[in-house]
Amino acid sequence: MKCSHNTLLSIAGTIWLAIGTMLMYMGIHFLLDDVVEATSIIPYLVICLLLGYCKGRLVLRKAARRTFERLSKLPNPAPLSQLYTKGNYAIIALMMLMGMGMRFFEVAPFIRGLIDTTVGAALIQGGTGFFSFIAPTQAQER
Repeated sequence: MKCSHNTLLSIAGTIWLAIGTMLMYMGIHFLLDDVVEATSIIPYLVICLLLGYCKGRLVLRKAARRTFERLSKLPNPAPLSQLYTKGNYAIIALMMLMGMGMRFFEVAPFIRGLIDTTVGAALIQGGTGFFSFIAPTQAQER
């Protein structure tokens, strides 16, 4: 299946946003399940969100830019299979293994919550980077 560059960027951004949202949701629930008073997690949430924002802005936005630059060199429309590189798939697999490892080794829910919330915030911030590279269509320019 072939898709336009804008569609590929939209798919990539949506995937990052969806996974980031899921991780933040899980992380916040881990944090809430592990504390006595909900207000006591607010400082931790602020730190997680700030760290995630910085990682998303400084690291993951660069990854989005590299993906955009790579996709822009492909013919338009390009195969959906070209959305990610083999290296991207390796990183995705590694991140999934780390998540399964946290479950297998029974990492404390509070620590897991901090990690999931931070990574989720970073993915959300990085995912928005894909949408900034989408070229306006002629209908949008009118």
